Amino acid sequence: MLATSQDGVCWQRPLPRQIWVTRGKDGDFDAGCVSIGSHPVYKEWELWFFTTGFPQPQRVFEQESGIGLMKMMVDRFLSLEAPLPTHGMVEDNGYLLTKEFI
Repeated sequence: MLATSQDGVCWQRPLPRQIWVTRGKDGDFDAGCVSIGSHPVYKEWELWFFTTGFPQPQRVFEQESGIGLMKMMVDRFLSLEAPLPTHGMVEDNGYLLTKEFI
């Protein structure tokens, strides 16, 4: 799940109980647990997240780990899709109102 913190002590989960990064398949280095522990690296139009993965769940303390790379297009944290027009009416409109951001 996605969690953010400005001070490393107090954490917020903007998408409670929603999976943001999936674990690997059985037998993969990150099948039990995967985490992102640093800021993303900007690489042209991508964000690169270096991950740490473990083959067993977090409660297994003595295990090998691996490092992975997750890539994501810049500005793809959230997307919205307008619904299809109802009854073929082209006049169906919608809007998105956000707080000002820089």
